[in-house]
Amino acid sequence: MNTIHTTRCTLEPQVEAHAEEMFAVLCDPAIYEFERVPPPSVERLAAGYRLRESRVSPDGDEKWLNWIVRLSNQEVAGYVQATVMESGESLVAYEFASMHGRQGIGSEC
Repeated sequence: MNTIHTTRCTLEPQVEAHAEEMFAVLCDPAIYEFERVPPPSVERLAAGYRLRESRVSPDGDEKWLNWIVRLSNQEVAGYVQATVMESGESLVAYEFASMHGRQGIGSEC
């Protein structure tokens, strides 16, 4: 996977080393108003990232494409992801710290 550059962001392929920076982003209580809970620890988040570094689901049926979104000031804003199924259909999602919401970053990425 390659690093992708947009006008305002750099999308870095997500790896275990991003866990510490992303833990702070994912602990923003505002992004959990309606669903889920923050990761329990940096270590658990790192383990999940390590699993996804293969870029493929355990059964091999899906491609997992995950990027960390870094703003031009080098701050990590959140992540974007695409799950590509065998059929070629894709599911796209993103999650950003609340301070970066409603700025069009997800659409840009």
